[in-house]
Amino acid sequence: MELRRLNGHGLSLTIDLAPLVQGLEPNEAHEKASQIFLDALWGGKPKPLHEWIRTPVSHQAPADIGPDDLIGRLVASWEADRKGYPGWLVAPSHHRMQLRFETDRWFSEMRKALPTASAPFRAKAISELSWRYEIAFWPLDDFMYDLFSSSVSAAELDNLSKSDRIRIYTVLLTQARHDRNWEDFNKWLGLLQRFDGAEVTAICRYQQALKAKADFDFPKLAELALLLKGDDPVWYLRQASLYCLLREYQKAAEIIREAKTLIHTRRSREKNSIWLLSREAWASWLFRSARYELEDHERSVDDDTWPNNYHAAGCDPWDHIHAIDSEISKQWEERAKEAVVIEASFDAGSYRDHSKTVRFRNGAEVLVIDEVIRMSEHVGLPDRIGTMEVMATKVQRAIQVTPQMSVQHVSLAATHIASHSKGLIDHVFSRVNVARLPHAVANELVTTLRPAIDFALQQIVKDNRKWVDTARVYLELLSRLMISQGEDVAKETFLWGMELSKHPGLSHWWLLDPLSHLLCRSLEAVPPVYRGELSYEALSLPLPKERNIAGLAREWPELCDEFDSGDFRNRVSDFKWNSRISELIEAVRTGDTLNRTRALLRLSSLAEETMLSVEEQSRLAVAIWDKRASGNGLPANAELYPHVYLIFPEPSEGLSASAFNEVIVKPLAAGEIDELRLVGLQGSSGERCKDRFTLSPQDALAILDKCIGWRPPAPKNHDFFGTTRDTSQAISKAVGPCLAWAVLPALTSGLLDDVLLTRWRDAVTGANVPSFLLTAAHLLRLFPSEREWVTKTLRKALAARDEATVVAALNATVQFIHLHKKEGIEIPSILSTDIASMCAVRREPGLLHSIAVARRLLMAGLLNQDDQLRIIDSLEFMLIDLDYKEWNTSDPRTKTLTLLRAECVRLAMAFQKAGRQEPAIGQWLEAKKTDAFPEVRFAELDDAN
Repeated sequence: MELRRLNGHGLSLTIDLAPLVQGLEPNEAHEKASQIFLDALWGGKPKPLHEWIRTPVSHQAPADIGPDDLIGRLVASWEADRKGYPGWLVAPSHHRMQLRFETDRWFSEMRKALPTASAPFRAKAISELSWRYEIAFWPLDDFMYDLFSSSVSAAELDNLSKSDRIRIYTVLLTQARHDRNWEDFNKWLGLLQRFDGAEVTAICRYQQALKAKADFDFPKLAELALLLKGDDPVWYLRQASLYCLLREYQKAAEIIREAKTLIHTRRSREKNSIWLLSREAWASWLFRSARYELEDHERSVDDDTWPNNYHAAGCDPWDHIHAIDSEISKQWEERAKEAVVIEASFDAGSYRDHSKTVRFRNGAEVLVIDEVIRMSEHVGLPDRIGTMEVMATKVQRAIQVTPQMSVQHVSLAATHIASHSKGLIDHVFSRVNVARLPHAVANELVTTLRPAIDFALQQIVKDNRKWVDTARVYLELLSRLMISQGEDVAKETFLWGMELSKHPGLSHWWLLDPLSHLLCRSLEAVPPVYRGELSYEALSLPLPKERNIAGLAREWPELCDEFDSGDFRNRVSDFKWNSRISELIEAVRTGDTLNRTRALLRLSSLAEETMLSVEEQSRLAVAIWDKRASGNGLPANAELYPHVYLIFPEPSEGLSASAFNEVIVKPLAAGEIDELRLVGLQGSSGERCKDRFTLSPQDALAILDKCIGWRPPAPKNHDFFGTTRDTSQAISKAVGPCLAWAVLPALTSGLLDDVLLTRWRDAVTGANVPSFLLTAAHLLRLFPSEREWVTKTLRKALAARDEATVVAALNATVQFIHLHKKEGIEIPSILSTDIASMCAVRREPGLLHSIAVARRLLMAGLLNQDDQLRIIDSLEFMLIDLDYKEWNTSDPRTKTLTLLRAECVRLAMAFQKAGRQEPAIGQWLEAKKTDAFPEVRFAELDDAN
């Protein structure tokens, strides 16, 4: 341009290169001069604004260099890097990685030099390091955090500039927040608040807002979001991200649009500013999602085109997002490989054992979740803007690929759960992982979640439906944390949940299932001996019609199954109890099927324990039996198993037995076999029904004849919507227990012939209905000559690989124990030995049931000394094998892990009662006291069938 201006004035410029090529041949001189000229032109070309060339430092320091000299060299290099930084809002991923590795290369030398360097050098090093850690999204390790902290405490940084100290305090404040070190957080926040200026005020408010997010403190978050302002346009994006947390997506979209407009205006004056260009790129990228929250006429018409200059300048958000996705995918693959412990090779007998693989991480490596979260906070990237997802899946997947999650990552995960039933909540807050949570972390989450749920429900009352899913997630998460809580917290939360059941915000059917989980799981954590104190609450829980639940009212919680009938023995005849029982009886009389059923379920325990007054019994009997399916049938409009009516009061004696015989017994004897009738007949054999109904031998023989001839029909083709229900599987499970507990006890050997015996044996050995094995004990009772056949059949079933068959054989042994106690039937001793062996080798399938049956054998005196010793040895092994801390959640036994531990506790209690004093027994009883789960803590010794 300068040459063109000179030519315009009639002037010319001559460049004489002859002195540089003297002594060369003319041809060589011309070529050399041309090369010199071109090199000079290239060398004078301005460096691209986005190019960042860092100052190299020798990889190895001289052996005799002192701490100050070493730190001085490093600081000079780091300062040059900082001053040459192009100004990106987010440095490209490869630059961040290189910055970390270049710094980490000197980490061992810095460990030695920094503590012994003089204060001025150390202060300058900390200043430059804080910038590098901030730009690289690099968490401070313990050494650096302590070094920074001690330097601040010693006032070594007081001579640094204001901007340097603000940056150092901000880095410390951010790290303390991520570490949930609230004492240090408040300390660094106090130091920052001493400085004046809009930027410092914005930093403090934003950090407080992010802490409020971590604490689920939405009122505080709303207060801070309103006040968040700063000179840097990025504060608009950060403010918008806070409004997204508050589900005010339209407000967030308006702020992002305002930021985009502001940056665009400033860019018209500073077109070459990478600092502004990168902010414009992120604002534009966010607006592509945010614009859908605005009215149609407010959407920008040119937002479907994406400028190429963002990528060219190294500040394209898509490049950063792609880098994150690539790293997450890479770590997913690594986790998938690690999940396969033994990887078979092609050659016979050769394999790779991944359980012995050790992976070392470089200090410069950053967990992908830390990088994602720090980038999201730095830019202001929300999980979602309305229906448009921004970072939600990336954050969730990054957490899921994090190896050995810290308690900080667990708390972080709680704030990013998107679904109440799958994904992150199952990965981080599974039953086993909740057991591993330190009590302090679980207690903190419980304390912060309750106010968050209250806030969400208040928003729903205001008709802000965007909070429904949030309330659902928080209710489910709180319910999962409940099972590890102590009695006081669990009881308090249960009563709080009862109040929630009446909350006007809890009207959406999405919230009903999580509310049910909260009530049931908090009650589960209350010791059984104290649950009777809460029995009135089970009655007082509103019925669906009392809350006007429409649509999916069946999802409304019901607590009656969580209480034993004995819990209602503390009923008192005061106004509160009398009034509620009257309301329930009225619901039985006038309610629809659902409400009538719920009311009957709640009254059944009171009826069973004879806790109803004579007048209440009379009114309830009329309310139940005034509605009958037919003239001689059972009551209608209630979804109860038929035998339940045998415990309720009846208008006239024998009415319920007569109806039960008509509806259940006669159809079964005629061959009309279904699940409802089988379960009903089995239920009638219970202690609470025997006073009302007894099955006659003739009916029992007819039902046995029909049942042993039943076989599952050929599978049906289900229609597209699954409305064709296959009931054969349910019948297969119910037919054996029904025969064993209700039918066969009514028979004597004189009623059966050899033909029926042959058919019975065929049914027991058939592969289609494993539950027929339960009848083997009665077969031996009625036909003592079949002892060898019964023993062989059950032993073969115990050795099966099919879980249903193994469990059925174990339940047949329970039948033997029952008959041994009642009628003195001798149990084949080899069965006891086989079950002891299953426990000793911890054999699956059926380990849970084999431990339970071994306990019953022990309590019945049917285990010899050798078998007892083998089982005690297995208890010692299971202390290690079933430890929560070492448990591999990919183990199929995870589904029954806590139940296995509970059965081990009961078995240890049985051995203690039998006089055994081996160490493993005492260790299990000690472990019971502090176990994370109520099913283990409250495991009691019983001998129920």
